[in-house]
Amino acid sequence: MWLNLDGESIVTSLSLGFTGDNSGSYTTIEAHEVGGMSCAGDESCNGSHMDLICDETYGCLLSTNGDKSAIDSVWNVEFASGLTASGDDCIRNAVYNINMIPSGGPVTIGGDNGGINSTMNITNCNSLRCGAEKTCYESTYNIHFIPNNKDNSVTIEGIDAAAYSTW
Repeated sequence: MWLNLDGESIVTSLSLGFTGDNSGSYTTIEAHEVGGMSCAGDESCNGSHMDLICDETYGCLLSTNGDKSAIDSVWNVEFASGLTASGDDCIRNAVYNINMIPSGGPVTIGGDNGGINSTMNITNCNSLRCGAEKTCYESTYNIHFIPNNKDNSVTIEGIDAAAYSTW
């Protein structure tokens, strides 16, 4: 993200975040050279639309933390270094299009009903974890793992964690 503070100074790799219940709801953000994106609080980024390009070398961590923290959202992200979504119904009905940095990154979804009816299109993923009851239930996952990487992994835990999903 380029932020011109005084006409002369330029800040790069700025981290963005919303903290507190309902902060960032129905927000649209288009940003470049992002250092990180965080939504912390119940319903903190629900209905949001994010078009982010992270730092090409280091990537950026993406996180949602809180019940319904990013439901009904659309995130398009280039050069992410990881995604963590936690909280009941945290990314329900969401669409995530994420191209990780070349060295890859993990995707972790937790919280009951965390990613129900979501769509994940992810390239350069090196691990996927769905870790609670119905976390990845009735969802569509188009995951492209890093080729020839012995450390690639998928972990599904919890009752009906990924039942009725398309992989």
